[in-house]
Amino acid sequence: MFLLLIFGMTALAVAIIVLAVKRHDANVKSLVAVGKCANRERTFWMQQTVFASSVGNIDNVYAALDKGILHEFGIVHGYQPGGSVSFLLKLPGGSFSSALRAAAPNSDKLVCIYQIEQYSGPNGCMKLKCLIAANVLLTAIEKAFYYLDSSAYVTRHTATFQSY
Repeated sequence: MFLLLIFGMTALAVAIIVLAVKRHDANVKSLVAVGKCANRERTFWMQQTVFASSVGNIDNVYAALDKGILHEFGIVHGYQPGGSVSFLLKLPGGSFSSALRAAAPNSDKLVCIYQIEQYSGPNGCMKLKCLIAANVLLTAIEKAFYYLDSSAYVTRHTATFQSY
């Protein structure tokens, strides 16, 4: 009887997880369809994104960001003196902070690095709502670069960050 109860509880937990992932995937598909986010691998948030572009400076990128979509998803943003833009999302049970920073100039190109620097979530994982918001944010940054420079170059690398 006890084993049957354990088996039933385990099956229920697995079903809840599967339904949550399917719902998340459906949400992402609908956001991709309207251009609010991109279809990305689930671990994209663990990567550092490097942009090389002739956009001039990071002020231009910040001005080109679709701040309406950021507000729609609860992402707080702000320009920091010294050439960086900070982003913060706090939800019940999860949050992340990230930054877009201008790196050393590379000839006539502006090189910027974006990455999630800290996050919190259940069991040390990114909460699904935070994951969607992080995708929307990265998409908005990419769109700003491509709007300003259609030949912007984007690469991704493994990032270092902290959970808190």
